Amino acid sequence: DKTNEKIGTVTISLLEKPEFGYEAAVDWLAIKKDYQGKHLSKPLISKTVELAKKLGHNSIILHTQTTTWLAAKLYLDYGFEVLNKEDEDGWNILKTIVDHPKLKSFNALPIQKIYDSRNVEIENQLNKIFGIDNFNYSVWYKNGLHNVYVYSNNTTYEFEYFIDENGLQLLEIANKQFNK
Repeated sequence: DKTNEKIGTVTISLLEKPEFGYEAAVDWLAIKKDYQGKHLSKPLISKTVELAKKLGHNSIILHTQTTTWLAAKLYLDYGFEVLNKEDEDGWNILKTIVDHPKLKSFNALPIQKIYDSRNVEIENQLNKIFGIDNFNYSVWYKNGLHNVYVYSNNTTYEFEYFIDENGLQLLEIANKQFNK
């Protein structure tokens, strides 16, 4: 930026052996959180492609994953193509989330195929309690826990969930209000 603060990074690596015919890969591309959403990624990708060409690589491969779906969409928008079509599950998940034109050969999945069915039902019930997009939550299954932690309007709530003959049930067990 104007103060010479580093706000983004990218790494291009030579591959030990070619992958899909490519000898170089973008391993890492990131923009600092405070600068995300300011249309800086595409110029950084452009500079990366330009640098790769200067280094003798007319084309490069880029790895991504469904957990970074926003970045995957950006790469597809920029012009990168889907190469490893064998990982259909991952591309189907991405198709469901972003529905990008370059993913037309993949199938969108029902939400139950992407998320644990307990989470889908928990979110449905929390939407009824708190209103859609008015809360953040996490679900814990680990070590026998069946806890749901919710943050909404400066208050945290703790629920326990259980499944009975009526389906999944949420039981509030605690809440704590925080002052700003």
